[in-house]
Amino acid sequence: MRAVLLKIAVGCLLLAFQIAGCDTSGEGDADADSDGDGDGDGDSDGDSDGDSDGDGDGDSDGDSDGDGDCDSDIVSEDYILGDDDRWVIEVIDTSLADLHIDCDAQFDAGGQLHVAYSDRRFVGYASNRGGEWSTTRLDDGESDDVVGATLAVSPDGIPHVIWSDRDRLHHASRDGDDWSSEIAAQANDSWAICLTLDDDGAVHAGFFVREESLYYATNISGVWTRELVTTESFRRGCSIAVDAGGVVHLSFYYVRPIGGPTLRYANNVSGVFQIFDIDGGSGIDPSMVLDGDGEVIIASGDQSAFPCGGGLWLARGYADDFSVSLVIDDESVCPPMPDLALAPDGSLHLAFQFGLAPVYLTNSGGRWLLERVHDTYVAWSAPKIALDQTGEPHIVFGIETGTNRYSLVHAWREPPE
Repeated sequence: MRAVLLKIAVGCLLLAFQIAGCDTSGEGDADADSDGDGDGDGDSDGDSDGDSDGDGDGDSDGDSDGDGDCDSDIVSEDYILGDDDRWVIEVIDTSLADLHIDCDAQFDAGGQLHVAYSDRRFVGYASNRGGEWSTTRLDDGESDDVVGATLAVSPDGIPHVIWSDRDRLHHASRDGDDWSSEIAAQANDSWAICLTLDDDGAVHAGFFVREESLYYATNISGVWTRELVTTESFRRGCSIAVDAGGVVHLSFYYVRPIGGPTLRYANNVSGVFQIFDIDGGSGIDPSMVLDGDGEVIIASGDQSAFPCGGGLWLARGYADDFSVSLVIDDESVCPPMPDLALAPDGSLHLAFQFGLAPVYLTNSGGRWLLERVHDTYVAWSAPKIALDQTGEPHIVFGIETGTNRYSLVHAWREPPE
């Protein structure tokens, strides 16, 4: 399929919802001042902070964050806006017909980008080998409800794809130009699959059965086995990694009966999975990487302002010793489904949705830099990020192109002039 290139040129706009102005109102009251509102503070907005915007924070911008900029965030000074108009959009597949799109992307050592995706009707694989995108259907067509397509590429360049038809976990891999598939596990009502490969190319996956049971499956012994990790989880995403010593690491989300939502981390260093709560962030849709020093780094979202988010969190540590920081505190992070990549220089690169537009965030310059990737369409999937051999970000996501018509697209940045 010949790629269709769309040059998206957008200005450097604040990515929070814009507020055109800060208005005032008043009504008859019985207080002792003369402003007509009943709050006793000398203005007409109904709060007691002395300004005229009604938000109670002491400034006059109309939001409640106290920073005076009308954008409802509280850490806007902690990141800067990048050059949005460098991003180029390329269409991979125009045949999607359902808004429930899952996708994943990874480069191999030779610089080829591999993509897996599903839209409830089918599971697809795409690659840009030879400079043009080619697509392949992987499922057998027996189910009309396939979800969770996720991908990993082995050190020798073999792509592996896992997905669920809600009853079974399927695994497919390519040998040359030929694909083979198999049933990896029985998985009734399964959701939210995560996948990785170890240095020998063995497959390791996490998946949810129904809403609260998290399982781990692997073919490291030559046959597929599965293991229950915990029944105390929730199907809002998982992330998995395997270190050089073969230890499996998992991160996932849980709503505690007492204490509320939390991010959780587990590893099987002792031979069985031990689970640790990471306090400080809500932990929805985590994405995890391991650095070269054995530190676990997890990005996750906060859905305190449902259906959108309350911010983007970053946790660093190991086992029961994590530090948590809030990278972006803004309800426009919507929905909170970050994807995290680690560059060889240790810098972090993320893709997620901000006001439903796909965005890119990195600290590669020593300070967080945020760029809007695409704002013409709503991103109908969680954007997925992959770094090429030069460390440049590539982002894959779904967009709506018409009534019941969706496309999978690939975004990358042109070199600066």
